[in-house]
Amino acid sequence: MSKIKLPIAAVVAAAAGLVVLLGYFLPLPALQPIRDLLLNWAAILTGVAVLVGILNMVGAHWQRLSQPKKPRCRQPGAGASLLGHRSRGHLA
Repeated sequence: MSKIKLPIAAVVAAAAGLVVLLGYFLPLPALQPIRDLLLNWAAILTGVAVLVGILNMVGAHWQRLSQPKKPRCRQPGAGASLLGHRSRGHLA
């Protein structure tokens, strides 16, 4: 990112966070739709980020398994942790 875009992104993120925070603490009817929209987008972006992370982890492990001389059992905890967290979320 260029040096000008970085402060703009930080200001936009801070403003969005402030709107959501004010929407929780101040019962202003004007803030409710904006807060809901921002929270919905945050949930969607979080889901996309998790999918990208899963695909990255699967790709890295697939690459590691395709190399014959590398140790194959280096990080089994990452996949088990992800599956455990996902199943815990579905049970709650």
